[in-house]
Amino acid sequence: MITFLINIGLLILNLFLLDKSINFFILKANHKLLDKPDSRSMHEKPTITGTGILILMSCIFCYSVLFLFSPTTSINDTFFLKVIILSTPLSLLGFWDDQRSVNQSFRYSIQLLTGIFLLANSNLFNINIFEISKYYLFFLIIIFLFLITGLINIINFMDGIDGLVIGTFALIFAALTLKVNINYIYITSILILFLKWNWFPAKVFIGDAGSTFIGAIFAGSILTSTNFFESLSIFLMSMPLILDATFCLGWRLFNGYNVFRAHKMHLYQRLVQGGLSHNQVSFIYIGTVGFITSFYFIGNIFLEFLAIIVVFLLGLYLHFNFASQLPKKKI
Repeated sequence: MITFLINIGLLILNLFLLDKSINFFILKANHKLLDKPDSRSMHEKPTITGTGILILMSCIFCYSVLFLFSPTTSINDTFFLKVIILSTPLSLLGFWDDQRSVNQSFRYSIQLLTGIFLLANSNLFNINIFEISKYYLFFLIIIFLFLITGLINIINFMDGIDGLVIGTFALIFAALTLKVNINYIYITSILILFLKWNWFPAKVFIGDAGSTFIGAIFAGSILTSTNFFESLSIFLMSMPLILDATFCLGWRLFNGYNVFRAHKMHLYQRLVQGGLSHNQVSFIYIGTVGFITSFYFIGNIFLEFLAIIVVFLLGLYLHFNFASQLPKKKI
């Protein structure tokens, strides 16, 4: 009963402080942290960005209090605080990048270091699930690092219209709250509150400070499981975002584009350009994530894959019938 009251009190207090903090951030940021529209933006008016740093601060507050004062905190519960601490430099760098451009090589090096620390904090070094030699395990780790940094960047790329990333990951973390660990409720509630501010028309953007942090937390969540298929099942919930970014990256590579240059070729961007509203597109992605997540709850990874095929076919239908056309030549 005491633990329940601590958790409820902490949840309410954190949401109250977070809401006040967002208001305070808006007042103080004024014209200093404005994301001004350009030819590659999906919004039409200057909007305050960088508020994702408040997601980091709110998470640090919640999970620190939980770790210090909850009488029943288990070793598994310390995962949250560890992953948050390991992801902090990435979020801080993202906040700096929201204000001024950061060198791409330096940014990727921080992402790579975050991936290394997340792997070190995972069970990969303790459980050799593939029963292979250390030589091959080294190459497996390299692959994991590539996937972790890729996941972080994909989530960052997909944060281009109001409510999409926050809405989808509020749903994913809600699923993890119910099935994996109740303490996911804090980051879930943080994202749900942020959705009020980020839903169309957005009053604030979370910026790189928020999107890269969410990506790192999600990567850490995947790596925390000692069961490979459970980790894969968690990863699959994000496939609507992964498929969009992967298709876009592949198309740009095939057609000779600079993949590091900002663009408006993601399916979600072209759907908005094709006439759908931010709300409609975000609901499509949240709905498809929810569709896959329903099979995650059932615990049948085969059905998850079937759901992903359905989502892929839906993506093709949207691509040919509602999205603006991809450019026929390099621009």
